[in-house]
Amino acid sequence: MARARAANVAGMKTKTKAARTPSPALHGGQVWQLDGSRLLIELVGNRLVHYKHFKVGEKRPPVRLSGKRAVEQLLEKSGAVLLPEGAAEPSVPKRSSQPGPKRASR
Repeated sequence: MARARAANVAGMKTKTKAARTPSPALHGGQVWQLDGSRLLIELVGNRLVHYKHFKVGEKRPPVRLSGKRAVEQLLEKSGAVLLPEGAAEPSVPKRSSQPGPKRASR
């Protein structure tokens, strides 16, 4: 009986893990173009990513913290495109630079 078990163990095939498709490497300072918005990667840790999601019409985008896999899935689902390093950071709409009414001095 012991020999039969040994023969089965020796003839068994080992399972190999399916290769995952390589996800885009996230680095601090990257700017990703999404549909109608941009994503600025600030800090990348072992498991978490700090980023800003610049949407149209927001005054200041919040700093968000998510897991690496969640950010990678967001980028994959939205079909994000990595902008070149020379691309300027996404700009937040600024207040108009027109001077307001002058106050009368006392």
